[in-house]
Amino acid sequence: MRWSWTIERKVMAGFLFALLLLVAAGGAAIWVANRNIQTYRIVAHTHEVLSRLEQTLTGLLRVESGGRGYAVSGDLEFLEANDRARGQISTNLAELERLVSDNPVQLQRLAELVPVVESKLDFVQRVIEARRTGTADDAFQLIASGEGRKEMDDITTRIRTLQATERDLLSARAEATVTAAQRNIAVVILLNLLGAGFVLAGWMILRRDFRLRREAEMERDRFFNLSLDMFCVAGMDGYFKRLNPAWEATLGFTLSELMQRPFVEFVHPEDRPATEDIARQLAGGSRVVAFENRYLRKDGSYVWLLWNAFPLGERGLIYASARDTTERRLAEQKVRQLNDSLQQQARQLEAANKELEAFSYSVSHDLRAPLRHIQGYADMLQRAAEGQLSEKATRYLRTISEAGNEMGQLIDDLLAFSRDGRSEINLRNIELDGVVRKVIEELEMVTRDRNIVWKISPLPRVKGDPTALRQVFANLIGNAIKYSRNRDPAEIEIGCSGSASDGVVIFVRDNGAGFDMQYVHKLFGVFQRLHRSDEFEGTGIGLATVRRMISRHGGRTWAEGELDRGATFYLTLKPAEPANPATT
Repeated sequence: MRWSWTIERKVMAGFLFALLLLVAAGGAAIWVANRNIQTYRIVAHTHEVLSRLEQTLTGLLRVESGGRGYAVSGDLEFLEANDRARGQISTNLAELERLVSDNPVQLQRLAELVPVVESKLDFVQRVIEARRTGTADDAFQLIASGEGRKEMDDITTRIRTLQATERDLLSARAEATVTAAQRNIAVVILLNLLGAGFVLAGWMILRRDFRLRREAEMERDRFFNLSLDMFCVAGMDGYFKRLNPAWEATLGFTLSELMQRPFVEFVHPEDRPATEDIARQLAGGSRVVAFENRYLRKDGSYVWLLWNAFPLGERGLIYASARDTTERRLAEQKVRQLNDSLQQQARQLEAANKELEAFSYSVSHDLRAPLRHIQGYADMLQRAAEGQLSEKATRYLRTISEAGNEMGQLIDDLLAFSRDGRSEINLRNIELDGVVRKVIEELEMVTRDRNIVWKISPLPRVKGDPTALRQVFANLIGNAIKYSRNRDPAEIEIGCSGSASDGVVIFVRDNGAGFDMQYVHKLFGVFQRLHRSDEFEGTGIGLATVRRMISRHGGRTWAEGELDRGATFYLTLKPAEPANPATT
C-alpha cells in the first residue's frame, strides 16, 4: 500500500524530527535567544540613535527646502512644512541627548552639533524673512551667498561622524556577544530539554493555523462565488478550469458549457489574434494588465471585457479577472460624438463671429461717406447763411454738426472695437506699475485742473500684452476721472485685492457717480450706457473693449457700485512666470 503524504503528516514528521534536534540543541537555542534579546536591545538602542540622527538631517533638508520653496513661490504651505520640520528637529535633538548620555564622547559631539544646527535654522529663517519683507530676488541673493550650503556640509559631516561611531560600537558589542556565547554554550546546553515544550506548543499552534487556513479558503471561495467581477482559472491548454457564477450571469452560458470548449472560441473573430498573442505572453510568464476583447453571449451578441491576468507557470495555470465594460464604451462613444458636435458648433460660432466683425468693420467704413457729406454741407450752409438765419435755425445747424461729430466718434470707436477683436495678443511678463503710471501721465491734460487724490498700491507683475493692457487701464482710469469730476476732491484708487482661481485680482475704484447694481449686466455691453450723454459724454464702447481684452487674456471682468457712492471695476490677469531661481 502506498503511503499518502498529506500536508498534516508531513508537518507531523517534521515536528518529530525537530523534537530530536531540540533535545540535542535546545540549550543552545535558549542561549542564542537570550543573547539575541540582549543584542536586540543594544542594536535597537544604536539604531534609534542612527535613526534620530538621520531624521535630524532629513528635517534640516526639509527646512531648507521649505525656505527655498517659499522664497520661489511665496506659498505659505511651504512655511507650514518648515515649522513642522523645525519641531521634529528639536524633538530629535532632545531625544539624542538622552540616548547618548552614557557616552561622553558622543555627548560632547552632540553638544557641538546643536549650535551649528541652530545657526542653520536661523539662516533659513533669514531667507524666509527676506522673502516676506522684500522680494524673491532678496531671498535668492541670500541663498546664493553660500552660507547655508557651508553650514549644511558641516552639519552633514558631524552627523556622519556620530553615525560612524555608533556603528563601530555596534560591531564591538556584536563581537563581545559572540565571545560570551562560545564561553557559556557548554553550560546552557544542559537546559535543552526545555525545547520539547516549544515543540508541543508549536504543534498546537500549527493545528490552529491549519484550521484558520481552511476557514480562509472557505472565505476565499465565498468571495470568488459572490463577486460581481468575472473570476476564472484557465489552463495553458486553452480551457477554463474554474469560473465563478458572474460568468453565467454575464454571458448566459452555463459554467459547464464554458469549460467544455476552448475559451478562444467565445472570443470575437476580430479579437482572436490579439487574444492568442496575450495567451502566448502569459505562457511565457508575463503578466497582462488592462487587455480588452469581445466575448460571445448566448443570445449571439458580444460584450466587451477588460482583463487582468497573472500566470502561475509551475502549475500551468492562469488566474484572471474580467469586467464588463460594454456600457462604459457606449458612454465613451456618446461623449466622443458630443465632443465632435461641440467642436463643429464652436467652428460655426467662430466663423459667425468673424463674419460679424467683418460686417461691423464694413458698415463703419460705409457710414463715413454719408456722414462727411452731412457734416460738410451743414458747415457750408452755416457759413453761407451766416447772419441770415434765425436763432432757432442756427441752433438746428449746430445740433446737426454736434450730432455728426458724435456719430463720427461712434464710428471711430466701433472701428477700434472691431480691430481689437482681430489684433494678435503677444503675452509676456509686464510690470503693471509702469503701465498704470504711463496711462496717468498721458491723462495729465485732463487731470491737471482737477483736485484728484490718487491712491495707487504696488501692483504685481502679470503676463499680458502691453499695448492691450495699456488700453484697458486707459479706459478704466479715464472712466474714473470722468465720472468723478463732480467730486472735490475726487478719489481714485488702483490696487490688487489678492488672487483668484484664474489669476491676480486688480481693481480701479472711484468716489464718483456710481451706478445702480440692478443694471450691472449692461455695463460691459457695446453702446450700453447707464448715464445720459448730457451728464457724461461717451459712446459706450470703452468697457466693452475692456471685457474683450481681458477675456482674450484668459481673465474676467466685473463691477460693483452704488449711486452717488462711486464704483469699483475688477479684472483678473495671469501672474507673471517666475524667473529661474539662483542655483545653490
